[in-house]
Amino acid sequence: MLAIPVAADDGLVPTLNQMGYMNIQPCRVIQSFIQYAKEQAQGQEAADNPVLDIGCAYGVASIPLAQARVTVTACDADARHLALLQDSLTAEERPFVTIAHGTIPHSLAFPSNYFQAALMSQVLHFLTPEEIVKSFERVFRWLKPGGQFFATAVSPYTRPLVPFRETYDARKTQNHPWPGIIENARLYFPEARKEQLPDYMHYMDIDTLQRVAEQTNFAVIELFYYTKENAPADFALDGKEQIGLICRKP
Repeated sequence: MLAIPVAADDGLVPTLNQMGYMNIQPCRVIQSFIQYAKEQAQGQEAADNPVLDIGCAYGVASIPLAQARVTVTACDADARHLALLQDSLTAEERPFVTIAHGTIPHSLAFPSNYFQAALMSQVLHFLTPEEIVKSFERVFRWLKPGGQFFATAVSPYTRPLVPFRETYDARKTQNHPWPGIIENARLYFPEARKEQLPDYMHYMDIDTLQRVAEQTNFAVIELFYYTKENAPADFALDGKEQIGLICRKP
């Protein structure tokens, strides 16, 4: 029987498609997204300010929103994740969650100016440069004017990538627009992680995400490095392992 994998001691739950993990403890960006969505829904009909959760996995963001009676469209590339998310919802929560199976920027499609907010957590570092730009363009189109986009990604400043930093820094010096692309990323992963992540990874820094956000007409509200309180010891380095982006459609 299909079931959500058990979380490890560090709170990481493996995805079923070997595309990383879902952390059972929402990071500060996900917490901000949930809080913003709740605030925007106050005093409104549930369907008036829907929000979008791209790469929802097992629902670390979508389930709290449903519990708060916020209308959310939960998207994932793996239909099994979505089935498990649906099974996790109570009868009272299910009317607030719409399931969408697909990938960004390829198969997901929504009306323009529809969502009040969108979250894309731990997705960007699996995408090519063209896919990243197109994903920002899609989200911009789907958001209402004034709506906010919340995104997270893994930076190059992690313990496994210390050997890659020389290459990364050299590319930055040469003004390479996408210095964090790695085609053989598994060479850098600890043995315990190798089977849970793909060979192609795309690590970004603040400069890269700032450029993409501005290029796609977003107004940046916050852009910062951060770490997770339960970051695994084989991943944590100096507190800059993650990037958080919060921006707004003018």
